[in-house]
Amino acid sequence: MRIAYISLGDGFPLVFASNIFGEANGYRIGWPQTREITDRLVGLGWRVVRYDVRGMGLSERDVLDLSLEGRVRDLTAVVGHLGLDRFALGGLDVGAATAVAYAVQHPASVSHLILLSPWASGAHYLYQNRYVGSLIHAATRNASVNPTNGMSAIINAATTHRIRRRLPGSRRRA
Repeated sequence: MRIAYISLGDGFPLVFASNIFGEANGYRIGWPQTREITDRLVGLGWRVVRYDVRGMGLSERDVLDLSLEGRVRDLTAVVGHLGLDRFALGGLDVGAATAVAYAVQHPASVSHLILLSPWASGAHYLYQNRYVGSLIHAATRNASVNPTNGMSAIINAATTHRIRRRLPGSRRRA
């Protein structure tokens, strides 16, 4: 199985479990939500790893196994190829399911688990998106609210982690 990936920056690694369209391809073609977040994280001192899920982007396209187990094998292959023993792991949507499954199988490798829009089942996912979508629609229809991109939560978490690493003796708040 050929899995395309990119690795940018030199700091502590933050690996994104690939979403359905492919993370490396999103960066390559300049999708703002992928490129901007990646560049900002690299600017904060992180090493960011993104890869294309099997069947998408520049990864092998002619595949039959699109299962969660197959996606975890892809993630395992990428971090193994890069020689990453410990890293922060992020996942958005489908990538969140992959990240959780990987973290369960390899808990010693994952320093932090960052999940955005995770879901436990397809039925729950569809219901949740309709519910959240209706809340956002109601909030933006009656007010001048501009819904922010949820990826900013990842940057905030990464910034907080970097600050904590920099400040000796800093403690977490309860």
